[in-house]
Amino acid sequence: MKKAISLVIFIFLLSTIVGFTNCGGDGSGIDGEGKKKSRELMTYLENKDDEGLKSMFCEITLSLDDFDEQVERFWEFFGGEIVSYKIGAVGGQSKSRDGKVALLDVIPRIENIETESGETFRIFFHCYVSNDDAPNKVGITKLTLRTGDDLNLIYTIGEYVD
Repeated sequence: MKKAISLVIFIFLLSTIVGFTNCGGDGSGIDGEGKKKSRELMTYLENKDDEGLKSMFCEITLSLDDFDEQVERFWEFFGGEIVSYKIGAVGGQSKSRDGKVALLDVIPRIENIETESGETFRIFFHCYVSNDDAPNKVGITKLTLRTGDDLNLIYTIGEYVD
């Protein structure tokens, strides 16, 4: 009897830990979605895919009067072939309603982006993965690129949309 109770408690604790850490899951959730969006973004940057990059932004950011110019200047600021990078930490929030995710936003960081010219960059971006109350916010709202000796040179596309 004690073995059966111990086994039930062990299985319950294990499933709780796996559920909270998203281990063995499908990669949904804040960390998984943030890393997925980071890999997608880096694919577009590695391929210098202007349309792919633009497709990641939300409708609100896409509608900015100078959005195309911001993207054009971004490419000038972020020159060179990417030789390596590291997908870093992901922050964000998730809210459920009626048993399903109603809001999921992520704030990933991509670090140590090295180019063949020896430049180092870091990218942060804010992205709504889902937003049932405001579907026009789904996508990247703001992308920030940092470079320079102390990563003190900054270039931004878009603006934070709350």
